[in-house]
Amino acid sequence: MNPTAIAICEDQAQDMECLAGLIEGSLAARGQACAIHRFLSGEALIEAFRPGRFDWVFLDMYLGGANGIETARALRREDERLSIVFTTFSPEFALESYRVRAVHYLMKPVSEADLAEVWARGELTARPAEHITLMVDRRPLDIALADILYIEAENKLCRIHTSKEVLCARISIDQLALMLKSPPFCRCHRGYIANFDHVARVNGDFVLNNGAVVYIRKNEQARIRQMYFQYLIGSARD
Repeated sequence: MNPTAIAICEDQAQDMECLAGLIEGSLAARGQACAIHRFLSGEALIEAFRPGRFDWVFLDMYLGGANGIETARALRREDERLSIVFTTFSPEFALESYRVRAVHYLMKPVSEADLAEVWARGELTARPAEHITLMVDRRPLDIALADILYIEAENKLCRIHTSKEVLCARISIDQLALMLKSPPFCRCHRGYIANFDHVARVNGDFVLNNGAVVYIRKNEQARIRQMYFQYLIGSARD
């Protein structure tokens, strides 16, 4: 089993090492090894971040430069499924933390009981990796994620293009994006979600194995292409 990858972003060295020690001990008690990556600023974490690199990110709310919320927003744009935990001395930003879908908001000093609750919440919110259930033709339908080629928004509906058929679900693309792991799924355009596993090549936009073209936002082409290539590298290593 690979060690759990933890990023801690904290500009106070003493707080950093205290939290790192607690996390190591807490996970060891659960029989899990971990690899802790330390960052002294939000900017440093954002620069080093790529989707899938970390299982958990612990963010101090008060950082020099980009604060915890700003850093979390940047990470969330890259990875919609990242598990984020805030640590702070003040409850001031508690509501804001849930707007970036944080798993927890911990008051310092963090305790072993706090971490036990964090891991429990992570287990409760873990999403099954093989199917998604949507209302299609007024009935629930299980759709294998591996079969989804891409998703296209159409008014207030989504057209789900699979390897066998096109399904129409009454759900917004914003809601659907939150239900899909990134990567391999990528919200590459306001109206499209691509499955990297079915991309044949990148030619300005994504060209899929079946020849379909999935558009990439013009002002984010470099970032999204980089996400795709990083995913390919990670898949090859696996």
